[in-house]
Amino acid sequence: VFDTALGKVGLLICYDKSWPEGCRELTLSGAELLVIGSAWSTYGHGDRENNSSVRRYDLYDRVRALENSRWLISSNFVGEHGGSNFIGFSQIVDPLGGIVVSSGLDTLD
Repeated sequence: VFDTALGKVGLLICYDKSWPEGCRELTLSGAELLVIGSAWSTYGHGDRENNSSVRRYDLYDRVRALENSRWLISSNFVGEHGGSNFIGFSQIVDPLGGIVVSSGLDTLD
């Protein structure tokens, strides 16, 4: 957990968001904002719009924000690299699990 101009920020990476303990430990250590950087891909599971990997990425962000009552910023790699298809879908989630803003799938914005 780091002190910043925005407050105390807790950092996680990628698949660590799949389990509650990481964000909970950051919250108990004083994090006021959770930030997760990822390289999350489709892993070849179906089409982009109905992909289980895409659903989990979004669900984990929402649940981690909600269960810790914290704002969460999630940034993800986008595009194809090394045979993997990365989904984009960076987003900001409010403490109630609502999406405030999202880049959507496959966008660089």
